[in-house]
Amino acid sequence: MNKNFKLLTASFIIALTLATPQLTHATCENLDALPVELKSIIIKRAATDQCSDGEGPLNLALVCKSWRDIVNEDVNKQGPIWKAWYGILGNEAIFQRFFNGVLQYRPDPTNNDDMVTLYFSHFKKNLFNGTFGRPECVAAADMPLVTTSLSDFFAPHPDQVVIGFFPHFRAERIVASTPNHPFKAIMGNWDKNIAPVGIFWRWGSWNDLTWYDYLTQSSLADISSRDLYGNWVRAIRAAQHTRNRTHYVMHYTQTTLTPPISQYVSCLFLN
Repeated sequence: MNKNFKLLTASFIIALTLATPQLTHATCENLDALPVELKSIIIKRAATDQCSDGEGPLNLALVCKSWRDIVNEDVNKQGPIWKAWYGILGNEAIFQRFFNGVLQYRPDPTNNDDMVTLYFSHFKKNLFNGTFGRPECVAAADMPLVTTSLSDFFAPHPDQVVIGFFPHFRAERIVASTPNHPFKAIMGNWDKNIAPVGIFWRWGSWNDLTWYDYLTQSSLADISSRDLYGNWVRAIRAAQHTRNRTHYVMHYTQTTLTPPISQYVSCLFLN
């Protein structure tokens, strides 16, 4: 009871500080008078709540150095503030399966000889901002660019197919905070309970960011059961029933997406 009262009182002080800048110095002193552990809990909770509401923790971090240190330490350790900012809170199980994802390239799709495995966990410091480099054994012209970064997916990549893997919770957060985002038109029909992760394809030479194909109807098990070409075929077949439009990637990238190379690459989401 007493601890809850202290938390409520301290949270009120934080809110008052943000509303009244001239009290910032006094409020820092008031919080600094609290036990270190309690002060840390208060700041983290306030920052986490802000991030969960789609706001960043910057205003809290700028109040004073001690607050900034608490926020930065949590973000660097990928604690609750970091998880709230990226939409992971409440989606931890999906995040873990996405983190455990792997790309597998087989020079011969009939066996595992000389197979190359690329791990999503390689991007541990920022899982949602990673782009796989081309394996040395694969010719540049043969390997599509695979990314977990929404910004890199829409960046120019001349004469190259770009394939993006994005969790629904991450796409939802980005779309909500970005006016006229290219994914806005599809979010309403993307059922996160069926397809917690979507796959997206675009031709990196295009300037129109609304030209892309997507698969947001398949479970992680379904995605893992097919190679990248098979998943793309599934995407355009689904589109025939849901959208009356040109399949943009298909018409311009036959030589890159069709066999043999796209049947050599699979993405597995492990439990």
